[in-house]
Amino acid sequence: MKSSSLVAVMGAIAIAAQAWHLIVLTKLGRQAGPLKAQAKEQFLKTESNASEPRYLFHGVTAKVIREEEFGPIRGTLSRKTEYTLTIYATNEAGEFFVFKSSPVGQGRLKHMQPEIARAVLKDQYVPPHGAGG
Repeated sequence: MKSSSLVAVMGAIAIAAQAWHLIVLTKLGRQAGPLKAQAKEQFLKTESNASEPRYLFHGVTAKVIREEEFGPIRGTLSRKTEYTLTIYATNEAGEFFVFKSSPVGQGRLKHMQPEIARAVLKDQYVPPHGAGG
């Protein structure tokens, strides 16, 4: 094969790969909307059963500090789309929590110690009510 023919073939392959990539990204982008809505619904329904009032958490009354999305990602051989929404939020007492959505079930909620929240949230960190900074 002549070098000019090889260049033309390689160019055609590169264009086809870019087109395929755009099609996949467009499809995954359309899937992200419903997945994010489902994750937000999980968050809003999340409640803790803490015995101490300052650790009570209700998604509907929580103040969202930051959201981070991972996905949608779909494996080459997989038909399943992976998506995770991580929400950092505070409850009414100013305690920090992190919520991670789940494709099945309710998602996970975890209280964050102030030093962890400060390290993760940096400038967005505000000490809990009655705590030092």
